[in-house]
Amino acid sequence: KITEKIDLEGLEEGLYNLQLEVKDNISGYRESRRDFFSLHRGYQSTTRLFPDLTEELKLIRYFLPSSKTTIWASLSDPGKQNFVNQFWSRQDPTPTTERNEFLDEVKQRIDYCNSFFSHYEEGWKTDRGRIYIRHGKPDEIVKQKTGFYTKYATKDYEIWKYRMGRSFTYIFIDLLTSGNYKLIYSENDDQEVTLPDWSSYLDNDFDESLLE
Repeated sequence: KITEKIDLEGLEEGLYNLQLEVKDNISGYRESRRDFFSLHRGYQSTTRLFPDLTEELKLIRYFLPSSKTTIWASLSDPGKQNFVNQFWSRQDPTPTTERNEFLDEVKQRIDYCNSFFSHYEEGWKTDRGRIYIRHGKPDEIVKQKTGFYTKYATKDYEIWKYRMGRSFTYIFIDLLTSGNYKLIYSENDDQEVTLPDWSSYLDNDFDESLLE
């Protein structure tokens, strides 16, 4: 067992990335590990919307590309909590105040999703819930029914449009008539996937002007 001390003198309060690397001089074998640690005076409260850290990561993944969350599996529990703290802290539009307005807004969006999108699973975990949590209330929602010439029998579907700032468009369809709408089309959003045959779910003569 090897123990090395880290000189913390002179470091300011805050969250730090920690990179550890061990090398065997005989075999040349190297092993590295990444973690987080924080420095603070006195008590530091934790920032979390869910008791389960795994669910907290699922929520955070709505806002981050997968390349930013691959480190999660290698973190200790304190490291995971520091990862969560760091994420929410970075999103805070007014870090000089006690209140994190972004965190409060996301909590309200989760409550809304759980109230209106929950069926077989909690609303915030559904496709509509994910988009709502990321972007908030759409500027326009178009509700339609599929035509006769589709893959399935007549289904309800919704077109969500966001036009304030960057433009996003999404299509969700209730394939199982359960109220759990699935995302089949996404425009201008690199984090979401569009099905190659998305229009075949709607109608052969789907009016694409509805997406404008």
